[in-house]
Amino acid sequence: MDSKNYTVLIIEDEYYCQQAIKRMVEKEGLKAIGTPSGNRGLEYLNDENIDLVVLDLVLPDTDGLSICKTIKSNAKTSHIPVIMSTSKDNLEDIIKGFEAGADDYITKPFKSLELIARIRAMIRTIALRRELLEKEKLDFINHITGAIAHEISQPLTTILGNLELVKIKGEEINPDSKRFETLYNNSKRIAEILKQLGNIDKPVLKTYIQGTEIIDLKKSSSSRDGITEIFHKQENDSKKSRQKTS
Repeated sequence: MDSKNYTVLIIEDEYYCQQAIKRMVEKEGLKAIGTPSGNRGLEYLNDENIDLVVLDLVLPDTDGLSICKTIKSNAKTSHIPVIMSTSKDNLEDIIKGFEAGADDYITKPFKSLELIARIRAMIRTIALRRELLEKEKLDFINHITGAIAHEISQPLTTILGNLELVKIKGEEINPDSKRFETLYNNSKRIAEILKQLGNIDKPVLKTYIQGTEIIDLKKSSSSRDGITEIFHKQENDSKKSRQKTS
């Protein structure tokens, strides 16, 4: 785990406390950003790649609970762990913090070893989450490339085979001929596959060769517009072109 790749945001209005936490974090090899303002903290979360937040319960411009709720209700930041820090060793405040979405808490005055232990535990969890996401990405790439190879292989083989025959025989392709129809239908099939790839919403897998899995394009595609309209336009233009030729 490379600690330089992790950034901790410290939202703490007590200057000396904020600086003490910042020094501890940086001593661990982590990047630290400090601010006394809850609203400025939200700006950092929007502008920077923040991995962990140490959040004071009491702030000058707002309260930590509302900041925590904002972090956890935003799809962009909801995955970021929050350690709530409070000078009140009060069970009710701790419960409210967890209800607001806090992942852990520490009470002030805290011991440096305890805070660092909690930060290390959170960073390990973040690192595991990153590894899992990376694995999911690689799995998705493998599934999608398998689907492309499987779905496009047959129509492409048909197209190339017919073109090879045309090349060998030196014949011209009549738009009304069966060979032209075969080439056109298989080209359209490839266009349809590409359209389905562009419309993948929630990937659904199906068993392929020797137990491997690939994406089921038909079940995974949604009815979104955009690329669908492009292919419909291409198909209509192709039909008009053939009508003019005939």
